[in-house]
Amino acid sequence: METYDVVVAGLGAAGSSAVRHLAAAGLSVLGLERYGPVHTMGSSHGGTRIVRHAYAEGDAFVPLLARAHQLWDELAEPYGAPLLHRTGMLISGGPGAPAVAATIDCARRFGMPHQVLDAEGIRALSPPGTAVPDDAVGCLDVRAGYVRPEEALALHHRLAEEDGARLRFREPLLSFTCVRGGVTVRTHQETYSCGNLVLCGGAWSRRLLPGLPVPVRPQRQVQHWFDLAPEAAGHFAPERFPVHVWQDPGLFYVMPAVDGPDGGLKCCAEGDPPPCDPDTLPREASLAEIAEAEHQLRRHLAGTGRWRRAAVCTYPQTPDNHFLLGAAPGHESVWLATGLGGHGFKFLPVLGEVVLGMLDGTPRFPDEVLAPFAPDRTVGGAGTFGTFSTTGTTGTTGTTGTAGEGGVAGGAAADGGHGADGEERAAGAAGPVAGRR
Repeated sequence: METYDVVVAGLGAAGSSAVRHLAAAGLSVLGLERYGPVHTMGSSHGGTRIVRHAYAEGDAFVPLLARAHQLWDELAEPYGAPLLHRTGMLISGGPGAPAVAATIDCARRFGMPHQVLDAEGIRALSPPGTAVPDDAVGCLDVRAGYVRPEEALALHHRLAEEDGARLRFREPLLSFTCVRGGVTVRTHQETYSCGNLVLCGGAWSRRLLPGLPVPVRPQRQVQHWFDLAPEAAGHFAPERFPVHVWQDPGLFYVMPAVDGPDGGLKCCAEGDPPPCDPDTLPREASLAEIAEAEHQLRRHLAGTGRWRRAAVCTYPQTPDNHFLLGAAPGHESVWLATGLGGHGFKFLPVLGEVVLGMLDGTPRFPDEVLAPFAPDRTVGGAGTFGTFSTTGTTGTTGTTGTAGEGGVAGGAAADGGHGADGEERAAGAAGPVAGRR
């Protein structure tokens, strides 16, 4: 039986960061992923992700996000080019739009560079023909921008392997047993022993811990790409077009044309859909979804053409929109780094630091910073000291549960939704607060 210091299940946003930081610290690490290295079944795909700086979702995220920005910049050296492209993000809406007000409030209180804009200021940052009501208000988050999620994941996988991590793709975790001093992990191929198990299952999180009501609700979201008129394409280039987010009344965002005119223009109407099954959700956009995206795009922008394609992802949402970072209640040596909703990908570089601090006993952040993300704030019940498997029974040694065929083990960790970064909702809010992608 192979033995590791840590096994990480799920190599999306949280898992890829975890294996990178754990391996860099000198720990022996095994990463397990049910799909391929960079796949389209979870929450970490779609070509772009928004990385905001002024954060409408609440003060709890600010320390983690500030550190994430530092780490995004540091990753430029091993990558050979910047991963974070700071185009800025313009969020606008009518007077009193909560997402705009919350963004301005955060920027002011934490001294973040920003510009508060009226209708004329919004028009100056928008392509000709953009519909801007005369009473519109906006905020330019100066240090915001975008990353390419596929490149970020691939880089973290490479860095982890260079530091000795073993990454096993298409090998989902099937079961684990907590034993004194560690955990035994089983897959279709092997059985492994480890000192600690880190679960980064994203939309599959409930299946990884069926003995606990892990409050992660997968939601299906759809991003769309439209053609650009040749004469208008230049207006959407990243150096001229910041990420645009409108609240009117729902959220709609448009990304810069990061792949030039031939790549089209990516957009998404944020919603709050019912829970979905990550294994059976529709992977194609419906005619109604395409029509709604086209309607929203035409409302706001000129110079866009026909619909060309869509991509579907999952947002693994928690009730308060805060992540789950910490010990799995009732499970010795088992840790959670999941529930990133539609806004976790921007935090990718720092999530591994958090996991490392939990495991080596030297936290990178004070307790009060991580307290809002502690799993025991929402996870009810007491998981038993024993076995989790896919057998669907409860035995004398512990709690077991059913995952379904291929249903267990880390798809992308959500992080953040797929597509551009996908943002989210504020704690306790009834709907999204800032543009997710």
